[in-house]
Amino acid sequence: MTTIDQLPVFTDVDSNAHFIGNGQFGTVYAINQERGLAAKFLKAWYDSAYVFRPEHILLLNDEYQVVVELYSAGISVPRPEGVFALTLPIYHCVPALVMEHVKGKNYEQLSASEQATARQLHALELDKVWELGFVPDDQKPSKNCLYRLEEKRVIMFDFGQWDRRQTRVSR
Repeated sequence: MTTIDQLPVFTDVDSNAHFIGNGQFGTVYAINQERGLAAKFLKAWYDSAYVFRPEHILLLNDEYQVVVELYSAGISVPRPEGVFALTLPIYHCVPALVMEHVKGKNYEQLSASEQATARQLHALELDKVWELGFVPDDQKPSKNCLYRLEEKRVIMFDFGQWDRRQTRVSR
């Protein structure tokens, strides 16, 4: 199993790197404003402290492979950079998935008519994902997506729990 010492080190973290958000299993930081990069790391909570485990690297590598395949197929996802060891403002040397820092609106921030458009865009993107053989863990338009309706674009993120079907079949 890969250890943190075996990962390439990402040294281009801005001094103004900052927290973006928490998910059920991960935390995301904006790490380089000029290059437009974010980093996601996985965590487990034990005794009021974050503990990083070797299996987190395996999970991040798996997620990276999913993002690479989706991005290469033209699915609207953040551009993947790789899995690196990096230091964040309050964390010393963590394994992280580095990718494009995407911006957009959450589903809940959209008006009712915008939500209708967002659902259509989301359904079209999901069709492409299914065609590739992936099954997202949560297929609601309100989960793990950002919307840029002026560009008619939905950006999917958080691929850690996605499954892969044995055969490619569209819905």
